[in-house]
Amino acid sequence: MSLAIVTGGATGIGAATVRKFASEGFNVAFLDLNIRDGKKLESEFSSGSILFLETDVSSKLAVEQSVNSAVEMFGQPVVLFANAGVFRPTSIFELSEEDVNFMIDINLKGILYSVAAVAGYMRDARKGAIVLMSSDQAFVGKNGCLVYGAFAR
Repeated sequence: MSLAIVTGGATGIGAATVRKFASEGFNVAFLDLNIRDGKKLESEFSSGSILFLETDVSSKLAVEQSVNSAVEMFGQPVVLFANAGVFRPTSIFELSEEDVNFMIDINLKGILYSVAAVAGYMRDARKGAIVLMSSDQAFVGKNGCLVYGAFAR
């Protein structure tokens, strides 16, 4: 079986993606900080083909370790679905450095670190697909979404 890696896979679109890949016969490793929902999703599958890895995607080392753990368990990845993202609504007049850094760390660095950790395996295997999940913010700005929209892929 082939390995799909999903970031931000514990809830929402990420969890639906984990379920879809699993239903298509993939082994799936999903990275998320949400332990409760991650473990719950992992427990839906008794076959051992789903692996939840508690991972902060804003940490290059954490992403590398999780991807390496997934590869050790399932083999080379053929899919990366980079979905992890966060949103904190704020106006230009109320920007806090903490909010800006939080969104940059997850929404920008998290993508870069995830792609970097997986792409090497795909390059060596000469196959694979990388999907970068986006927001409608990539097309239409919304009130209170200045920072989030700046990193919509």
